Amino acid sequence: MSKNYCLIFAGGAGTRFWPRSRVMKPKQYLNLFGDQSLIQNTISRFAQMIPSDGIFVVSAEGQKVILEQQSTGIPVRNLIFEPVEKNTLPAIGLAAMILDIEDPEGILIVSPSDHLIGTTSAVGKKSINLMRRMRIRM
Repeated sequence: MSKNYCLIFAGGAGTRFWPRSRVMKPKQYLNLFGDQSLIQNTISRFAQMIPSDGIFVVSAEGQKVILEQQSTGIPVRNLIFEPVEKNTLPAIGLAAMILDIEDPEGILIVSPSDHLIGTTSAVGKKSINLMRRMRIRM
């Protein structure tokens, strides 16, 4: 049976939130709103509805060390590093190709890593409902 998957895209050059963010530590890796970074909040939010082996993160090769430090609980094989940074669409395409090999019937939800979402339960319920509807239509 096919599963639900989440792709969190976590690239970025660290220029939009300067001076707090830098190339080696863009804003998704910063603790801006509490004890966890934005990417850790995103991973936690999706871990409530998708098993950790179904959560993938795509990022820049230069952010490998910090991503591995901040994505504990996610299998290392689920961390995808772009060979060349080409922005959001190619990153999603790369991950979708990898997931298509693993589970051609799987449902993929895509999320940025650097957004603050306050009401996680409402987002989770809507995401689950959307994935259920997608499965029915397949």
